[in-house]
Amino acid sequence: MSQAEMPTPLNPLTLPLHGSRLIEASAGTGKTFTIALLYVRLVLGVDTAKTTQPLFAR
Repeated sequence: MSQAEMPTPLNPLTLPLHGSRLIEASAGTGKTFTIALLYVRLVLGVDTAKTTQPLFAR
């Protein structure tokens, strides 16, 4: 697969919360974690794409 065909890595903290998105990945790639994080963002009403503060502190 060439560089032009490589998919863009999904970042659940910056993925827009409007519209439809498709998450397609192999086993063990973090789909459940990604969907859970998106759900938490929706429940909390946090749109990190418009916010400069971190969603989670490390």
